[in-house]
Amino acid sequence: MPSSRRSSFLNAGGRNSISNFASSYTRAQTFLAVERGPSEEDLSPCTSPDTPAIEGSISIRPSGRSESAIDDEESSVGNSPHQFNRIDTFDFPHDETTALIRRSSHSSSTLGRTGESTVPQTIFNSMNTLIGIGMLSLPFGFRLSGWIFGTVILASSSYITGMTAKMLGKILKRYPSLNSYGDIAEHTGYKSRIGSKTAHYVVTAIFIVDLLGALVELVILFGDSFYLLYPQIPKPAYKAVLILASFCLSFLSLSTLSFLSLLGLLCTNALIIILIICGVFTSHSPGSLLHPSNTSWWPKSAMEVFMSLGIFMAPWGGHPVFPELYRDMRHPLKYPKVANTSFFLVFDLNYLVAVAGYLMFGSQCEDSITKNLMSNANFPSWVTPAICVLMGLLPISKIPLLSKPVVNVYESYFHLGSSTIVVKDGQREENYSAGQIVSRIIFFAFMLVMSLVFTSFGKVLAFLGSAVVFTMCMTCPLLFYLVLMKDQLTRFQKILLHIGVAVGLACSVVGTFASISIVT
Repeated sequence: MPSSRRSSFLNAGGRNSISNFASSYTRAQTFLAVERGPSEEDLSPCTSPDTPAIEGSISIRPSGRSESAIDDEESSVGNSPHQFNRIDTFDFPHDETTALIRRSSHSSSTLGRTGESTVPQTIFNSMNTLIGIGMLSLPFGFRLSGWIFGTVILASSSYITGMTAKMLGKILKRYPSLNSYGDIAEHTGYKSRIGSKTAHYVVTAIFIVDLLGALVELVILFGDSFYLLYPQIPKPAYKAVLILASFCLSFLSLSTLSFLSLLGLLCTNALIIILIICGVFTSHSPGSLLHPSNTSWWPKSAMEVFMSLGIFMAPWGGHPVFPELYRDMRHPLKYPKVANTSFFLVFDLNYLVAVAGYLMFGSQCEDSITKNLMSNANFPSWVTPAICVLMGLLPISKIPLLSKPVVNVYESYFHLGSSTIVVKDGQREENYSAGQIVSRIIFFAFMLVMSLVFTSFGKVLAFLGSAVVFTMCMTCPLLFYLVLMKDQLTRFQKILLHIGVAVGLACSVVGTFASISIVT
């Protein structure tokens, strides 16, 4: 196909063309790998974090076009003594991501900045952010909680995280200089007695724990899957192979890793298709949707319900990326529609997997549905190797990108040196210092050790869902909204927010305790 025809095909559809979808997807993936607060030069008397959107202000797009953006908030320019203060953040290395960070930061200094992604593109990016390996344990969650509690908890987690995602959007609308979840946390810390620096460190620590947990889950999933196919080789050997491959891939460019992560989305969707096909065309239990296994309406114990809290909350762990998606929207006023649509569709998909898996295997549901699919003798012989391939590609596509934020943080914090970009024979090449290479060897070795110590996929997922996701996706956003929007809240709304914070903390505590205590 001639290049002109190929270009015409990729650009067909205007704003929602394949080319623009690819660009929007790449930007969305970089949000996972880049986290930085506003720099000192980004703050001015007109763009302080304390400055709400000015009524009748001009919104300037990164492309240079401007349009009127009317906001309901009143200006508070010059009212805050903090507006000239620096918000302390980690100084990330000057690599290919630095230009992206700087560009985003400076472009956001204009009040009411908008991005380039359309509503369909943002919905796609939102769903890609939310769909992940967390859904693999949902049938196990129903086994623990039963039909009634399982349905209520999963639906409630979807509704609550969707609501808090829209709350973050309202905060960003009022404070145009805030760009990310970390920015919102820092400004909340400044407004409260915690302090912006403390808030930054707390949020960074929680993010790191979340990412480390997700990385360990992927390593465990890889080892479990290949061990079921070739049990003569010990699980640690499989995990070591994955760690070695991930270490090598971690040196790829961010843009390459972004498209590599698309492979993970395809693997997840393929797994869902295999699950449904096996259930429909299998005539004997276990593993059949036509002849379901024995299931239960109610849980066996309260502790099992508490453990299921984290499992049902885990699929919404991509929630903190939504502020970045909001800033990348071409029409931010449509953000509530995007959030509603994204969370509704992802809930439907999660519920489909949970119901299908629970009907097919009932009380025999493992902590990952892939174990049931690979070990069921009623399925065709091709199912086990097919799932093994998918579970092999999924971690390889995700680990390098998910590890990048953690690597950036500790390399910058310990001043291990910055990578340099050179042009050689017309190609950009990135050179890494010896300190960076050694530090990555240590980091991936640490990941291997963690995956050998914590071997239960379900328990790690339940722990992260309770300890981290409840905190990041429910408790913290409610606190942010309570602090930053308090002058717009009625007394009744403040009471409801306080109750929500208390419920989030309680669920986090009991869910974490159950995930540690129960032997699965």
